[in-house]
Amino acid sequence: MFQEELEYIKKIKSEHLSHQKHLIDNPLSWFALIGRFPLKEGHNQFGSQDSLLIQIPKLTEFQSGSLLVESGKVYIQNTNTNQITVNGNAPGFAPLRTDIDGDPDLIEAGSIAMQVISRAGRFFLRVWDRESDEVKNFSGLKFYPVNPALKIKAQYTTYDPPMLRKRYNAIGNEFDQPYAGIARFSIEGKDCSLIAEEDGEELLFSFTDETRRDETYPGGRYVLTQKPVDGWVSLDFNLAYNWPCAYTAFATCPLPDPQNHLAVRIEAGEKRYHNDH
Repeated sequence: MFQEELEYIKKIKSEHLSHQKHLIDNPLSWFALIGRFPLKEGHNQFGSQDSLLIQIPKLTEFQSGSLLVESGKVYIQNTNTNQITVNGNAPGFAPLRTDIDGDPDLIEAGSIAMQVISRAGRFFLRVWDRESDEVKNFSGLKFYPVNPALKIKAQYTTYDPPMLRKRYNAIGNEFDQPYAGIARFSIEGKDCSLIAEEDGEELLFSFTDETRRDETYPGGRYVLTQKPVDGWVSLDFNLAYNWPCAYTAFATCPLPDPQNHLAVRIEAGEKRYHNDH
């Protein structure tokens, strides 16, 4: 048993490192994010000038343009094609693809990258700087020591049909979230439960617990599991990770359902990234 526990701890630490590497190696990582700007109907000028609606100081005086919001579409206009590209080419006349289109267009100007995102029918411009101080000064994520006791077997009940509940994201948008089922388990003698979302071939449990008061990100964490087998799932809280809002104020993470607050301390998985939360 001792050897099995050591192998398990080694495996979890390796997965933590892989998760961290996946995050920081992405040139458009959450740590490189420097802005999120709401787009209004009509023209939205961007550049380095103080007077502009979208001010990005890192841009040069030649790296400016406008984003036109019209009839539910966004177009890029009035750019210097030698300084600004869309997917590596000169900007065209077609509307920009957003993140909900599955393959968003990438606007680039030097180290700055931009994409249009859509949230609850509103458009925003998301901006990264590949040379941001957050990327340069990244010193790693923080985790609790691995605790094998917090890999928990939970009884799972499927909702048929899925249960719809109102949900909110970090910028206040409301949306309907379908929940696939509920997992019931016990921690420290206390009965607990979490409702699950489907995430591809897995289940996702977004939750908060009592450690949010002092050690974990107050906006919640999440843990992924395999689909149930014979009515059971394995909840490994050592693999609980922060939502991106833990790293940047410019993310738009979904907030955990209030039903998914655990009235116990889950001292496992990822800790706070910023100490001032």
